[in-house]
Amino acid sequence: MRFLAVIITGLALAAPAAHAFTLLNKIGMAKADYFVAQQAYTGWWIVGLLLPLALLANIGNAVALRADGTAMMLSVAAAALIALNLVIFMVFTQPANAATENWTVQPENWESLRAQWEYSHAVNAAVTLLVAAGTVDDLFGFPCSNQGGTTMGMTTPKDGAPGTTDQSPRWEGPKGNKPRGYMKAKDDPDRDRDAHGENNRDPETRDLGDALKQKGD
Repeated sequence: MRFLAVIITGLALAAPAAHAFTLLNKIGMAKADYFVAQQAYTGWWIVGLLLPLALLANIGNAVALRADGTAMMLSVAAAALIALNLVIFMVFTQPANAATENWTVQPENWESLRAQWEYSHAVNAAVTLLVAAGTVDDLFGFPCSNQGGTTMGMTTPKDGAPGTTDQSPRWEGPKGNKPRGYMKAKDDPDRDRDAHGENNRDPETRDLGDALKQKGD
């Protein structure tokens, strides 16, 4: 479900991004040229169907990841941003389409409608980019356990190749440096002392050689 959400959201970003990239070239066009250029978007409503699909995919992703609070919230945020995108389209973009009959009629206020249409698409491009960033972070930042639960919800380490998301060891370093996918330490390395009687707040370091010392040194 995560991979599907990323793919659909990425495809949904294509159309808003295309509109945003052409904004500077189109916003200053003469009336006749602008209305001709707008005909290039005939049939693009089909691409717009990707947004509702992305909304459903991210909602499904949130449900599937409900055991992992952080990953679930990323999916919920992505779904909320897609809903915002659709609201912006219905409130600003679609009225401009309707007033110009999909840019085949040239009303007196065409310039204000052009600005409304172009800038609403630019805003939606930024919104959709945030959605894509959230879904990609969800995919690569919060790997699922092969045993059915999420890494963040595991209670025992999981064997796997070192350095891969299949491994879920405990993190014994400072809390602020704990990478994603690692379980919490059984003790508090900032407070509890190790075999040398040291902790992160009170290490015994006289020189660089102390970094290599072992138990009993």
